[in-house]
This record gives sequence, C-alpha cells and structure tokens, in this order.
Amino acid sequence: MTKPEYYEGAFCKYLTCYVPYYYLATIHVGDQRTFNQRFHSAMWKIFMPHQFSMDRARRVAENKADNCVLTGYPSCESLLVKYKGMQCAWKNQKSEKKKIIFAPHHSINEDTGSRLSNFVEYADVMAKLARKYRNETQWSFKPHPLLKPKLYIPPGWGKKKTDEYFSFWALLENYQLDESEYGE
Repeated sequence: MTKPEYYEGAFCKYLTCYVPYYYLATIHVGDQRTFNQRFHSAMWKIFMPHQFSMDRARRVAENKADNCVLTGYPSCESLLVKYKGMQCAWKNQKSEKKKIIFAPHHSINEDTGSRLSNFVEYADVMAKLARKYRNETQWSFKPHPLLKPKLYIPPGWGKKKTDEYFSFWALLENYQLDESEYGE
C-alpha cells in the first residue's frame, strides 16, 4: 500500500491515523487485504465508517481491531455541508432531465484479482446510451483521476483515443466532464 521504508520510518515512530480509501461497503478485495495487513497493525488509529466494517475488522484482524474507532466516514463530510452561494454542478438545460453520473475506476488492467473497473468493456456502451437518451438524460463523466493516464498506455486506447473520449463528454450540451474533487 506504500513504500516499504515508510512502515518503520513513519508508522512505528509517529502516531499515524488512517481513513480507509473507500467506504468498506463491499468485500471485493477480501477481508484480509482490507483489515489485516501489516499496514493496519502499524496504525495508531483507523477510523471506521460504520458498524458493519467495525465488526468485520474485529472478526478478521489479528489485533481484533484494537486500533479501530467507529467515527463515520470523514471523506464524505463535505457532502453534508450546504454551501451558501454554491452554483449547481450541472450544466443548465432547456428542460429537466434525469441526471446520471458515470464514474469509472482506474484499475483497467490489474492482473492481481483486484480489478474494480469495467471501463474498457463499457466505455462505448455508455457513450451510446448518452447519445440515445440525450433528450431525457444529462450525464456527468467523472473518472477517477488515475484513469486518463492509465488509458494512455494500452494498445487500443492510447493518448489520441483517450483525449477524444474525454472531449466527447466535455463538449456536448447534455454531457459534462467533471475532473474536480469527489465532493464537487
């Protein structure tokens, strides 16, 4: 999860807290990898998002989740704040449309069994759906920040095709490309 020299160099010398990368609502990478790595034992505190994840950590972790604290999910707190004067994130439309967020993950070519993305298989399907239902829907293409550079590499995608695909979402009236922070 990080460079090996950081474990003893940081985690064992400093009180280190960890907020899980995702909400822990799935078991797609397995409980051992999610709760019982050396990394997890090196943390002073791990902030658990909900009771289900806390119970799973107690069941799986060698330290029985002694360093886990049930806090909610700090990464989502910005979604609870109502910003005064904040503009709507969606482009203005002539009529009300159903809003769809297409937010693919970056793990397009993972061979480790932890591939979370089906973007390569469904990229064209999603674009066709957006075109087909353009009068009824409004789309936000909000890719993981690492997806674009990873798409530049494999044959069949590359820089030209990737840039064209991203431009497709950025230019049309009922589509938009959102490459900002998750909460925006």
